[in-house]
Amino acid sequence: MLFLRVFSRFVLILAASFPLFLDSVSPAAAGAFLQGGGEGIVIASGSYSQSNLAFDAHGLVRPVSGYRKYELSTLVEYGYSADMTLIFMPTLRNVRTTGPAAMTAFGAGLVDLGARTRLATYRDMVFSVQGLVRLVPQPDARLIGENQGQAELRLGAGMPYSLLGYDGFVDASAAWLRRSGAFADEAHVDLTVGLQYSPRVLALWQVFGASSLGGRLAGATPRAIKMQSSMVYSLTPEWSLQLGAFSTLTGLVTRREQGVVTALWRRF
Repeated sequence: MLFLRVFSRFVLILAASFPLFLDSVSPAAAGAFLQGGGEGIVIASGSYSQSNLAFDAHGLVRPVSGYRKYELSTLVEYGYSADMTLIFMPTLRNVRTTGPAAMTAFGAGLVDLGARTRLATYRDMVFSVQGLVRLVPQPDARLIGENQGQAELRLGAGMPYSLLGYDGFVDASAAWLRRSGAFADEAHVDLTVGLQYSPRVLALWQVFGASSLGGRLAGATPRAIKMQSSMVYSLTPEWSLQLGAFSTLTGLVTRREQGVVTALWRRF
């Protein structure tokens, strides 16, 4: 029994040290829809997340060392044409952990560059492909799994809908992430449902799923499902304010993370 407790604790330490790359993202950063030619959007966001629990290899929640993350990012999307949207997103992070390997790392700079291209349209549906590369101008070996280079290929589909007199949209995408270094590649499946509750209020429900494509850890493949709910309030036709919260619903060998997010949107 002592061996099992020690082994279980070792697995949780690994889960805490090697979290899946599962960031909170706006639908614009990971969706199928494109910006209009010559039009665009800037989303400046800030988030705070914390975790002192992790899912073990059986999906059970266990206590682990503390983890805190503050993040600032600015997503810029510009419609180069009606069929291509350019993407640029720099990010700053402050990560703190407690326990035997306590550390604080500030200013881990990340830069995402890429483009989204229309593949086809069918009635009101749009199909697109997105390619992104992540550059790490300021590497920090202490941020295990937090800041390493990667490349992403994403296929997406989106469509508007009307329900009980309310307009909205559905956006689904699947992605393959090629991660640098010793970290395993990942598969991601994301879903966003938006509902225009009123002319000024947009409700968003998002589900982000990630699974490792590498070897098993303690007999399980690391995976996680995170949900984010938020409201976007239109201040003017150009400016909007977003407030929301997110949480890891379930997973294997990964942290259970909870947090809040706020963002300021500017359309141009």
